[in-house]
Amino acid sequence: LSVKKCAPPVVRVHAQEQQGGVQERTKRHVDSAGSPVLLRRSKRRWVLTTIVLEENDPGPFPKKAGDLFNDRAENYSIKYLISGPGVDEAPEKGLFYIDDLNGEVFVKRAIDREKTPLFVVRFDATDRLTGQVLDKSLIFNVEVRDKNDNAPRFSQTVYNLSLKETTNLDSPILHVTATDDDREDSPNSAVSYYLIRQIPDLPNVKFTVDPKNGLIRGEGCLNYEASNFIRLIVGAKDNGPVSLSNSTTVNIRIQDGNNNMPVFTSGDKYEFTVGEGELKHELLRLKPLDFEGTPTKTVIITVENEEPYFSCENKKLRMDKAVASPNVTVLITVLDSNDAPVFTPNVKVFREKENVVVGTVLGTFTATDPDRVPNNIRYKIAQDPAGWMTVDENTGVVSTTQVLDRESPFVNGSTYTALIYAIDDGEPPATGTGTISLYISDVNDNTPELTTPYMYRCDHQLDVPFTIEATDKDIDPFAGPFKFDLADHSKSMAQMWQVEKVSDNTAKIVMLKSLAKGNYTIPFDIYDRQGTSKTQNLNIRVCSCPDQINCEKMAPASYQLGGGAIGAIFVALLLFLLALCLLMCFLCGSAKKKHMVPNDEGNQTLIKYNEEGGSALT
Repeated sequence: LSVKKCAPPVVRVHAQEQQGGVQERTKRHVDSAGSPVLLRRSKRRWVLTTIVLEENDPGPFPKKAGDLFNDRAENYSIKYLISGPGVDEAPEKGLFYIDDLNGEVFVKRAIDREKTPLFVVRFDATDRLTGQVLDKSLIFNVEVRDKNDNAPRFSQTVYNLSLKETTNLDSPILHVTATDDDREDSPNSAVSYYLIRQIPDLPNVKFTVDPKNGLIRGEGCLNYEASNFIRLIVGAKDNGPVSLSNSTTVNIRIQDGNNNMPVFTSGDKYEFTVGEGELKHELLRLKPLDFEGTPTKTVIITVENEEPYFSCENKKLRMDKAVASPNVTVLITVLDSNDAPVFTPNVKVFREKENVVVGTVLGTFTATDPDRVPNNIRYKIAQDPAGWMTVDENTGVVSTTQVLDRESPFVNGSTYTALIYAIDDGEPPATGTGTISLYISDVNDNTPELTTPYMYRCDHQLDVPFTIEATDKDIDPFAGPFKFDLADHSKSMAQMWQVEKVSDNTAKIVMLKSLAKGNYTIPFDIYDRQGTSKTQNLNIRVCSCPDQINCEKMAPASYQLGGGAIGAIFVALLLFLLALCLLMCFLCGSAKKKHMVPNDEGNQTLIKYNEEGGSALT
């Protein structure tokens, strides 16, 4: 294979024969005498000129791109063929065609290198008459020559960032990047950065852009008061024969920093007048001021910023830690006023047992007047829910007015609370409040009681024990555990009921024999921990339960009177009327005689009825 020398190629073209067609081959043959003869295979030759293919060629089209020739054309009528990408395959199908008679190669239209930078096409030579392939295929790698038709493109059209006023501009604040779609590692795609404009143009700060890498730095110090917003217009250009460029916008918002010392606006001295204990909105205090302490207060106020102070010297940022903070003197004059009496302590604890006699002294609860000239103080009960206390208005001695009861609903956990006033005679009078916390000790003044004195049992469940429970209003050691016992120790009661303890405050009653329907009373003695008891009755009803759960309702009692009963009632009524007439006659006769009746004591008679009536009369 040989290639003619011609002008420097516009595109790089690589040609090779398929299956290593340019290699020399030798075979051994013999002549008629049998002597060996060395034969050489002649080389077949493709001849081509430069193929010109430039990006975005303006034409006109079709346009000749090159010539192709095969030396077999000397002995055959050759037909040239072309195939592959750009011909009958994608991409850019139909871009190339060849004159099959003379081997001239044409291009039909312009091509964009950024879409298809390379074409691999195939040439063949065939016998025009028989169609037989006369030589091995020739493969061309056609590279499209780049043209600077793309401008650099930034990764963002707008960059937004926020900088503190204390930012050191010597270090990069932002990295902008741009890319060029033209051929890599060529002047057409090499990008250089530059600053087009800074808005506003500040004298104390200037920004620059590194032309090689797009790093943005600054010189000087940011100043929020001068401008809290800076806009940079940054450009990027390539290094092609005719340079193309693009731009982006960088928006910088400045955050305020501490580069200004605080300044008092009304001088370095302030004066206030405030009443004792008074609160003013313009005077911030942890607690009200007291005239009795010091009538005049002097306060020195120093102002420091939470953020460290910084300054800018010779366009360099400097953090100043030893800067003196400004201060101001505030003179406060306190006006005297009548202070309320103060109880010390504010809560007074008294202890006493319940049921003590009325008039028992619980203790003394007094207050003092904080004014420089003390006022007279009188005491008064302010709140006493149960009405148990009184106080001597002059001495503050607290005594009882009723019997104390620890089990009262006004007592919370053995503690009874009351309030007492201390009132002075100042102008105007002022009142202080103290709290009395009375702890009442328990005594054994309550006996255990049944929580449920009435129970019932269906007649088909008589084998189920009754469970009873007792409570005691007293507390330990005057309460449980309880002891349950039958108060009636008769033989009949012992044969009918049996008591068994279940827990500290419960017991069960076992029915030892079946009972007929009716009402039964069981007397109990329930003892507390100290042995104090009171007899109580447990009323039990044995009944029929139609629904197997609840007793049937009792029918109301009915009464029927016979004829004898009605006659007896009639006779009694007549006798009563007769006795009434006789009494009237006696009174009238006594009035006529007008004599005194002796004042003898009347006889009194107690008649004991010990009869038990039935539930119905028949």
